[in-house]
Amino acid sequence: MRILFAASTTICALLGIAHLGFGVVTYRQLSPEAVWFAGTGVAQVLFAALNWATLAGPPLRPRVRRMVLALDVLMVAFGVVVVRAVPEPQAYVLLATFIGIGFSGVFTSQQRESATVAATEPPNRR
Repeated sequence: MRILFAASTTICALLGIAHLGFGVVTYRQLSPEAVWFAGTGVAQVLFAALNWATLAGPPLRPRVRRMVLALDVLMVAFGVVVVRAVPEPQAYVLLATFIGIGFSGVFTSQQRESATVAATEPPNRR
């Protein structure tokens, strides 16, 4: 699951960076469309970064963990909307990365939480 999680978050971040790059090329002037386009790229990069931070940083409190998982579900829903609005190959790749992050994120965070709880419990004395 960690490999799927790492691959999905990396691809998501790269798609966000590419989105920002294409925005600069596509929109030569600052306009509402250019800002909207750039905002989507920034959201993809931040989404990937937040999920990376949950894995790389210290164990999350349960409330924060639930918030990140809720964001994962929200981004999958957003990905479905994107695919319906823009049925292009890159939209399907984006949806696949969102699903990969959400699916593997659930299992990765559960494994990590279980390991943290096991490590903090005092050993049984007989």
